[in-house]
Amino acid sequence: PLEKFFVPPDTDVSGGAEFLNTRVLRGSNIVLSRYASGAQISQAEFVKSSTRTDDCPGDGLPEFALVGRSNVGKSSLHNSIVRRKKLVLPSKKLEERQCINHFRINDSRHLVYLPRYGYASAQQELRKDWGEFTKDYFLNRSTLVSVLSL
Repeated sequence: PLEKFFVPPDTDVSGGAEFLNTRVLRGSNIVLSRYASGAQISQAEFVKSSTRTDDCPGDGLPEFALVGRSNVGKSSLHNSIVRRKKLVLPSKKLEERQCINHFRINDSRHLVYLPRYGYASAQQELRKDWGEFTKDYFLNRSTLVSVLSL
């Protein structure tokens, strides 16, 4: 029954059950509005890790970045968004925490996992390098559309 679904304003649901099968966000009761074209994630894959902004993918796809302190839940949120349990695993090694990690979503955009910041165990000089590293990404990445800071 339609009353069990969350239907955004200005969303036409007159197409009946077939319409709902194609417009309901998988695993939820949310009907996607007409503005949410391509919101269903059917494919998510790791593309590459980069240590410099210049080394990031050059395919021109829009990028949506996740950034935040350690142990804030970035990996869990990333995996929840793409509906895969282990696409992103929390980094154990210090070197892995210093990379910009690109994941291609539906061959139409990138979800970008940025390094953690705020390590008590890292040297002050290394923390400064991370700050410059992410600042360069934020200021010079023309395909960066949005940043979610946790």
